[in-house]
Amino acid sequence: MELKQGRPQEKRIAKEERVYDLLEKLHIDYQRIDHEKADTMGICLEIEKSLQATICKNLFLVNSNKSQYYLLMLKGHKKFKTKNPISSATIPNPFFWK
Repeated sequence: MELKQGRPQEKRIAKEERVYDLLEKLHIDYQRIDHEKADTMGICLEIEKSLQATICKNLFLVNSNKSQYYLLMLKGHKKFKTKNPISSATIPNPFFWK
C-alpha cells in the first residue's frame, strides 16, 4: 500500500468521483491509499501503518426493542465489552446490527 496525493488517474465509481470533485472544488488537499475491502481490524491496522494515522472501528448498535440506534466509534485497538458498566448504562442491552 502506498500513500498517494490527490485524485487517481483511472476512472472510479460515480460516488467516489463526486467526492474528488467536491474536494477539488473546496480546494482541499488530501492523501489517499487504494486498498481492497477492509473488513477485519488486521487489514485496517496495515492501512493504518501506511496512512500513519489512527483508524477507528465503527460499530452500529441497536437496543433490544430496536427503537434506538447508536453509532459507536472506537480506536481500532479498543474493544467494546457489553458487560462494561459504562457501555450498559449508555446503551442498555446493546445488540450489533446485522
